[in-house]
Amino acid sequence: MSQDRSADFEHLGSRLRKSPRVGAEVAAILRDSILDGSLANGQLLPKEDDLVASFRVSRQSIREAMRILETEGLVTVQRGNVGGARVHAPNAGGAAYMLSMVLQSQGTTFGDLAVTLRHLEPICAELCALRPDRASAIVPRLRAHNASLRDAVAEEAEFTRVARSYHQTVVALSGNHTIELIIGTLELLWSAQAQTWAQRATTQREYPSRSQRTQVVRAHERITDHIEAGDGDKARLAFRRHVEAAQEHMLTWAESMTISSLPLRLDTRPV
Repeated sequence: MSQDRSADFEHLGSRLRKSPRVGAEVAAILRDSILDGSLANGQLLPKEDDLVASFRVSRQSIREAMRILETEGLVTVQRGNVGGARVHAPNAGGAAYMLSMVLQSQGTTFGDLAVTLRHLEPICAELCALRPDRASAIVPRLRAHNASLRDAVAEEAEFTRVARSYHQTVVALSGNHTIELIIGTLELLWSAQAQTWAQRATTQREYPSRSQRTQVVRAHERITDHIEAGDGDKARLAFRRHVEAAQEHMLTWAESMTISSLPLRLDTRPV
């Protein structure tokens, strides 16, 4: 922790000691520091003794703050002699996990999620086509994805992973941060479920044929061509047709199944 940041915490400590919810107040200060980047992703927080000294509050209040932040997914607390709290800045993966739990608790089906993506994903292809820097910032990356997809045609489950990566890249390069986050979160959720489907389909010999996989490659190439040409309407329509066709295979198996949060569990996240 920097000298200035320690001073900030000490300055706030006098106010905290008068609050009936000191732990929550400490958590709020640390949360703000994580969200504004003062505490960087992956950074270890100071030891408990140092936090007690900096905030001038009780050890119990610091522990309560850590429990709050851990529940929010903003820190991972490792206990023991080599313990400590590591910062996790919020990201799309965490948002996807939280959303998956909400959807699972409400019994939301894959079919419901499929309809959502069918309408929203094509918007991202259109936005990519309208970006003035698409020739340098977008098209080379999509062409590279297409080359990798052609190489993976014979590898079944790996083919699904690479194909989903293309979709995620189109969303990530749309140029609108809010759209990237919201639709990107849904993309991560669908992709996690798609990998589960792909493994099952491969084991049961129900994976789409090589000819069908080749059609997917061609669809990606057509979409990329429209993006390169700057034709937003054609890019959007081609992406919509492709999404509808691609979803058929998974929905045959899972349309009425409830979304599961298990593939996105935060406790599998690297620290």
